Amino acid sequence: MQKTISSFAEITGMNHADGWNETNGYDLFGNITSQKRGGANYGTFAYDKLSRIKEETIQGNTRQYAYDRRGNRQIYANAPADSTRSYELKHDLLNRLTEYKDAKGTTTYTYYPGGLRATKQQTGSVTDTTHYVYLNGQVIEELTQEGRLKARNVFGNQLIWRKDYTTNQEGTYYYNSHGDVVKIKGSSGNVLNTYEYDIWGNLIADKVKETMMNPFAYAGEMYDKESGFYYLRARYYDPKMGRFVSEDTVKGQVDNPLTLNRYTYTHNNPVRYIDPTGHDAWLVHGTFSDNSTWKDDFVTYFKGLYKEDVRKFEWSGDNDNTARVKAAQSLAADIMNWRSIKGNEKKPIRLIGHSHGGNVSILAANVLEHEGIQVETLVTIATPVRELEYYLEYPVGQHLHVYNERDGVQVNGGSVWLLGEAKREFTNAANIKIEVGEEYDPIAAHSAMHSNVETWKKYITPYLEKFYVEPKR
Repeated sequence: MQKTISSFAEITGMNHADGWNETNGYDLFGNITSQKRGGANYGTFAYDKLSRIKEETIQGNTRQYAYDRRGNRQIYANAPADSTRSYELKHDLLNRLTEYKDAKGTTTYTYYPGGLRATKQQTGSVTDTTHYVYLNGQVIEELTQEGRLKARNVFGNQLIWRKDYTTNQEGTYYYNSHGDVVKIKGSSGNVLNTYEYDIWGNLIADKVKETMMNPFAYAGEMYDKESGFYYLRARYYDPKMGRFVSEDTVKGQVDNPLTLNRYTYTHNNPVRYIDPTGHDAWLVHGTFSDNSTWKDDFVTYFKGLYKEDVRKFEWSGDNDNTARVKAAQSLAADIMNWRSIKGNEKKPIRLIGHSHGGNVSILAANVLEHEGIQVETLVTIATPVRELEYYLEYPVGQHLHVYNERDGVQVNGGSVWLLGEAKREFTNAANIKIEVGEEYDPIAAHSAMHSNVETWKKYITPYLEKFYVEPKR
């Protein structure tokens, strides 16, 4: 197999030894605009200003798309009956898919508090319900509505073996270098199932053989035959379009146009990548601020502390409790989605909040704890302390609070006229007082610490190690 790669590391061409080939054209934001297969024109694609697919024409058949207010794909219309069904989707407030509906029936989904899918129920000519049992984020058992065992899965680094109790068949799994299931063999070594895919995960129908029921396919992930989507925990992926059906909660970076498109799968390079798992630390800016408050040298420094990825969380920055509560819910949903992705189930969660971003982080930690997820590290910096409104309902692994006494915004900003001055220190945190020079006036002192590498090295980082408490499990 030979590949042609663009300057943005996108796959623009694929040539297989058997003669099958594919060519992709992209726009500046990483959207596929045209596709050829076997040298012939296969499809063209049009997008709106938010890089959402609004129309596609594949082999002469045109389909349109619509979205809800949160950016989830809601309607897939005008699909030809002999290829892809028209359908409707519904999502909950956390942007999780709760219903798929087409001409053949309706499938509904529920989720555990941590975000993993709990049930799938298909209704149509017959009703079938599956309950999922997990171990370390992997489905180890599938049960009927009555609790009877439908299937059992055994995992190592990947799925090794599966038994389908409805047909009493069992098989061992084989993979290619991308992690796709390509073969399942029975106990006697006979081949039960074989699979081949295009680069986006679409099964090549004339090269698929199935004698054993199996939901695991592309990248070793679960394939929902009723929708044609792959369940990737945080979101559902549509291989027909090489895109997710809801937008990514992780916003992009201006210096990398591909990351600004929040629907694309693996930066449109599925052979090289499997969908990235996300971030371990979240930086939360304060009131009347934005993500530019976090300097590049600090972000680089913090990444090196734990050898973890860092994400800047954007919220409105409005100076009222409603905005902070809304931001906390959005941040918690972001983290829950990230935690539900395979490989992230036990990764630590670290929240770094400046000014009222610290109170947003506190509220988010409470939401997460209600969902059974504990924050390992919470650092609040120059945060107005109003513990009647913003306090931890449950302990975190470690809460450091950093302040300086020249900071006039911490105590006098925000709701001072209604609530009086805020306090400097939290009751149950490790409070760290930092000395800043007289060159900082009361306003400048408010922003002198949170993104200053030398301040972190001298005052904050040593406490991260000294007072760290291993969270409960």
